[in-house]
Amino acid sequence: MKAHLRMVLFVSLMGLPVALAAQASPRPADLVAEAMSAGLQAEADHDGPAMVRAAERLDSLGAHPETGEDIAAHWRVAAAGLGADIRTDVPRGRTLGPAYSARDVGGMERFATRQSFNAGEKANIAVVSPAGESLTLSVLDDDGAPACRQSRVSKRISCTWVPLWTGLFRIEVENAADRPTRFYLITN
Repeated sequence: MKAHLRMVLFVSLMGLPVALAAQASPRPADLVAEAMSAGLQAEADHDGPAMVRAAERLDSLGAHPETGEDIAAHWRVAAAGLGADIRTDVPRGRTLGPAYSARDVGGMERFATRQSFNAGEKANIAVVSPAGESLTLSVLDDDGAPACRQSRVSKRISCTWVPLWTGLFRIEVENAADRPTRFYLITN
């Protein structure tokens, strides 16, 4: 009996580092948000090499524009204009994976969209605001129940949850400032 108990305890403890490592691993949308923040800061600083690194990071993460401008391509053009070395062998990402889109929201207004997420799989959404506006990110299920809500004055906020069923979720980004702002919506 003692030997069996020791074996169960040993096996349980052996799995503990794996479980902790899985919890501590960065989420895809957060990794894209970090690269996006770094690229936007590099653009503001007119730092060509840093823009190239941010573009390469977005590519390596498989992030692509859901709609509109390809910010990685924009950074490469801007970096080339600043004399930065642009590599022609930039690795391309996966066909599927994290996506981003540039969005605008008026002062004291709310932007809303719907996205589909899979049941039992960790969902992750991030918002990057170059100006660091006071934005609120909310995710609601089809019944209007909140799945996640984050609010802060920051250049980056994110929400993570595990959907109980596959379906559409409403994503809302509310601008508490009295002036319009641009932000990037990033989904995994």
